[in-house]
Amino acid sequence: MKTSNKKKVAKEKKEDNKKDKVGLSARSIFYCLAVCRQIFNFGKKQDHYFGDNPVCKVKKPVVDNRRMRFLTHDEAQRLLDEIRLHSVLTYRITLISFHCGLRFGEIAGLTWQDLNFQNDTILIRNPKNGRTRVTFMSEAVKATLLEMEPGKAGDFVFQRTGKKGRISDVSETFNRAVNKIGLNDSIVDSRLKVVFHTCRHSFASWLVAESTDLFTVRELMGHKSIAMTERYSHLSPDTLRKAVKSMETAIQSKQV
Repeated sequence: MKTSNKKKVAKEKKEDNKKDKVGLSARSIFYCLAVCRQIFNFGKKQDHYFGDNPVCKVKKPVVDNRRMRFLTHDEAQRLLDEIRLHSVLTYRITLISFHCGLRFGEIAGLTWQDLNFQNDTILIRNPKNGRTRVTFMSEAVKATLLEMEPGKAGDFVFQRTGKKGRISDVSETFNRAVNKIGLNDSIVDSRLKVVFHTCRHSFASWLVAESTDLFTVRELMGHKSIAMTERYSHLSPDTLRKAVKSMETAIQSKQV
């Protein structure tokens, strides 16, 4: 093979490798490395592999797929109104996420014994972070839940239509309503598109905008660490300003 042909082949292989890398997102690469790491760890645990885990030496890509979009109160109400026209079940689920900050899985897992209408509380058992917590019903959430026919203590509050068992997916009614009122029009970045999880983000954002401290927001959201809650801190600059002003007032009062 001539030298020029060898260079051409080498160049084509290099381009193919480049295309493979470009074709994988940072998140996909991150997951691939995670699977490989687990395989080697399992091998070591079962005495099938005795060396160091080679994946630990591979630099992981920086991944930031956090969804930062949240809706205004007006946008949320328009979405709820549109959903209610087509599905009361989806409306109730969406309302709970907006007003209580619950994940879809947490709502789907609710049983009637988790609802306390005397104290207006909702018990979230076995959530994503593994730490059971309590959240509180808004008047709207309480009203819509009281409209439902209560089941036995262990029955799921929201069940599949015509079937027994918990709901497993967000209804397409939600996405159709989002598209109908144009909430995702002209949005290119997937992190900014409105999905069901946006309801939960909106709840946290509204709290912070009303000067709720981040520790309280963390507890209501069920975040594992305060770092997860700090993504909303930019929404409360007035809170920081008020803190400094309060300190200044206290200092001046001591000097009088």
